[in-house]
Amino acid sequence: MHRFFLSWDKPACCAVAERLLAVEMDFYKHAVLVPTRESGRQLREFLTASCPEKAVFPPHVLPADQFIQPEEEEDEATRLEELAAWMQSLGDAPHRLYPRLFPKRMPDDFSSLLDMAAALQTLSHSMLNHGVTCGQAADACSGMDERWPDLSRLFSRCSGHLDGWQLRNRTESLLHAAAPSHLASTLLETGGQIIVACVPDIPRPLKHALRHAEEQGIPVQIWVHAPEEERDTFDDWGCPRPEIWAERAIPIREEQIRVTPGPGRLAAETCRIIAQTAESGKTDVALGVCDPDMNVALDARLRSYGWGLYNPEGRPFAGTGIMDLLRHLLLAVEENGKARPVFNLMRSSLLCASLDIRDQQYCCASLDRVRQKFLPETEEYLLKRLRTDHPGAIPSVCKILEWRDRMKEPRRLGERLLAWYPALAAAYGADTEAAETFHSCISGLARLQKKSGLFSAPATALQLLMRCLHAARVKNGRKEHAVLDALGWMELHFRPEKNLIVTGLNEGIVPEGGMADQFMPEPLRESLGMDSFSRKKARDSFLLTALIHSREREGSLFFVLSRTSSRNDPLTPSSLLMRCADEELP
Repeated sequence: MHRFFLSWDKPACCAVAERLLAVEMDFYKHAVLVPTRESGRQLREFLTASCPEKAVFPPHVLPADQFIQPEEEEDEATRLEELAAWMQSLGDAPHRLYPRLFPKRMPDDFSSLLDMAAALQTLSHSMLNHGVTCGQAADACSGMDERWPDLSRLFSRCSGHLDGWQLRNRTESLLHAAAPSHLASTLLETGGQIIVACVPDIPRPLKHALRHAEEQGIPVQIWVHAPEEERDTFDDWGCPRPEIWAERAIPIREEQIRVTPGPGRLAAETCRIIAQTAESGKTDVALGVCDPDMNVALDARLRSYGWGLYNPEGRPFAGTGIMDLLRHLLLAVEENGKARPVFNLMRSSLLCASLDIRDQQYCCASLDRVRQKFLPETEEYLLKRLRTDHPGAIPSVCKILEWRDRMKEPRRLGERLLAWYPALAAAYGADTEAAETFHSCISGLARLQKKSGLFSAPATALQLLMRCLHAARVKNGRKEHAVLDALGWMELHFRPEKNLIVTGLNEGIVPEGGMADQFMPEPLRESLGMDSFSRKKARDSFLLTALIHSREREGSLFFVLSRTSSRNDPLTPSSLLMRCADEELP
């Protein structure tokens, strides 16, 4: 496995593209692993722009984490089915089943158990993504932590439930990761190689897959975005060594940092820097938004200039109309026979459009008049007053109630939501990704309800569905006015623009975390080679150093910070910005 150092005099994307073009023009036969999906898109675009006079057949570019993802199969468990298996493994009294893991009695309500199941699911994904088993964790603790035998039993029970439902646990295949068979055969046939291009963090399963590829006869190269003289500060995989980079000084100049009182002033300062850069004839500007909390203020300010902002990472599913509708449906199920849920459901434009209700405004006005005059508490009394005072609203209100009653049938929620889905998708229009994410989850719920009686109650099934959807993100379509991308921290390293503005570089975001983990304390993560805080700190320290060096000769780099969040909570600048000599810090 050969390491090649690209120097950091230019952005990583430019350095990788120039190296590919300089070595050979038939680079289309190689596979290039990049840090993120957006990095891959950026590299393909830059390669095409670098050869305007000839056709370019790009290499097979894919994110490093996708290289080891197993192919999807029909019997593969969805995230919702995984979460359900964790719920069933916990049982009704986890403190009795796993006394060393839960020494005190846990709240036995469904919501609390669901939160614990979600935390365990996140733990299992984190461990398996780094190729760590419960046995390895127990060995690393040297018997000092008594929880791991219980955790191991809990993991086994979860796998047993999935096996009982004839579902395959996809994440467990990461423990035996290998290069994708179809890609490996193509590389062997064409004589191509695997190039790991400026990936600063390589987990154990990816290392295993790359070794497996080399054993098959596929050459592997590690390209590092740093000069040759920095060779000793990186390990054999091109990852920054924590013992060196976690405390290394970073050459930031004072004039590169701007501190503002709040998000509004941060957005104004950002726009001012963009305008100044454009006036000087520099049009290639990239905007980093490390803290998503700044997006609203930045978008509003940029719109006033006629620019607009596009977020490639998308928006949380929790903010979509579908999630709002699910919240109203859960309230209707829990408050059966009450009048309040009827008002909420009728106000859902999405539900009314899917049920072909065309007089929503009239119905809402009628319901408001009845509420103001009679304050109905029960659904029965509400319908009685509507029939007397506003009979025209009755057909539409009855459509809403019929839809709710269909969803309330035990063990049928997933099936009924699937039957309603085509009408929902038609009502949702162009935002197909949100609808497809929803469809994937309700398909898993329908399959689960046929195999398990645990989630037969509509309220518990809805809570499970909403918990699973809460963490999902939906990509936004790029609007015509959006001229700047709101790039996350991990995307900035690969951007080719010479002028870079980084906002929201706050402690807790860069470096990420730093909080104690209830299952995986920091020393244990460190000994297991997982994504410990010191490793993240070293990685981000290197990325920041590379950003600074890549814009020194040509271009500009500014850091714009806010002292408070959009909720007026105090924010602390990232400790990386203070990594200078002691005499310079004041």
